[in-house]
Amino acid sequence: MKDHITDYACYLGADRVEICPYLANTNIFGSFSYANHRILMSATTQEDAFFVKGFGFGSEAVMNPLMYQKQKWSGEKMVIIPSMISDECTREWVIASIKKIKHSEYGVVVIVPNEWKLNAYRCEEVVCADRDTVFGIIKNLKDHKFDKIVVINNRYDGIDLPDEACRILVLDSLPGFSMLSDKYEQECRPVSDLINKKIAQRIEQGMGRGVRGNKDYCAILIVGSDLVKFVRSIETRKHLSNQTKKQIEIGIELAKYVTDDLQENESPMNQVYSVVNQMLQRDPSWKTYYAENMDSIADNIVRTTRYNRLSEEANIEKLFSSNEYEKAVAEMQKFLDSYDMDDSERGWYLQQMARYCYPIMKDKSNDIQKAAFRKNSQVLKPRGGIEYKKAVYIYEGRMRQIKNYLSKFVNKDEMILNIHETIDNLSFGVSAERFETAVMEIGKL
Repeated sequence: MKDHITDYACYLGADRVEICPYLANTNIFGSFSYANHRILMSATTQEDAFFVKGFGFGSEAVMNPLMYQKQKWSGEKMVIIPSMISDECTREWVIASIKKIKHSEYGVVVIVPNEWKLNAYRCEEVVCADRDTVFGIIKNLKDHKFDKIVVINNRYDGIDLPDEACRILVLDSLPGFSMLSDKYEQECRPVSDLINKKIAQRIEQGMGRGVRGNKDYCAILIVGSDLVKFVRSIETRKHLSNQTKKQIEIGIELAKYVTDDLQENESPMNQVYSVVNQMLQRDPSWKTYYAENMDSIADNIVRTTRYNRLSEEANIEKLFSSNEYEKAVAEMQKFLDSYDMDDSERGWYLQQMARYCYPIMKDKSNDIQKAAFRKNSQVLKPRGGIEYKKAVYIYEGRMRQIKNYLSKFVNKDEMILNIHETIDNLSFGVSAERFETAVMEIGKL
């Protein structure tokens, strides 16, 4: 770091300072960068595009991973979305129901993204795991001590819950990022495909906690309007692996069957547990249904068009690191001209250009930062502030505005998912940015 301090960003949080590189310089680790063969193994990295920028791998190597072609899927996951079965199955309803589960033969585990979500579970029947106690609690589960439901805060990887240690797993709400750099990037470019892909990986890592082998099985309940929207929306579910998408499709079909069988005045959660028990009791019809559907996966290799874009970003960052500032600015301008992106994305990359320009032309750098801020108010404010223009009211007609709003959604379900997420974001515990965005969305509605 001491020789390349300008290649690092510093983030200040409420309780910590984080310093990380804009681009990891793997060349300083000769044993890695000059090795003839480099092998990376992972059970949960479904999208390897990040290795192009992070490790400097060639696109060909990343696009053609070594895979066992005869194995299309591994393990058995019964994915259930309670809110699809009934509108009564709100997050609060599901939490209250989970607390009442009486179990002695298997573990019930909940993963939440933050402390606020965790607080909703606190009671005598629940044990809440933190960073100091999580591994001791997991050891108890592996030792078949299932007297209490376990709630884990923001741990989507690095924990194993095989076999009876976890037969029911609840993923409550959309995963968050732990690193300040990721949190900042998410605030600045929330609709970016790269950010959504990272979130998709966190979700898949969470789903994989309860199924640790080919013969393992687990019921996974998807709870929280933001998480439900992510796994169901056409715009975001595309970032999930084919295996996970198929498991969610099976879950959606299950929800339809359960809804059809639901009797008047019957609790929807009773039907949910009835279906889960089919899996727990190893019902042959369920096992056959699951295997036939999973075997229909055509291609488990996820193709992406982002390799070139990430490679270009890496090359531009390398120019800056080599003190070729003018070239870095020129290449970033070419990059901006080459790709179609929304204002938040364009503002993000203009901020990078301002950083490249700063060592040689500070005034021009500030002008570029002003342009970035006009496009995206989440990026850094330029020196001297920004000149705001008075908003001018433009009458477009009520019907046209309604049409423009509805045209953002592929179908009615997409719109309903968006509305549920908006309403849930108008509550304590969400970030200020999400709350304010929800207020704006309510205004549009």
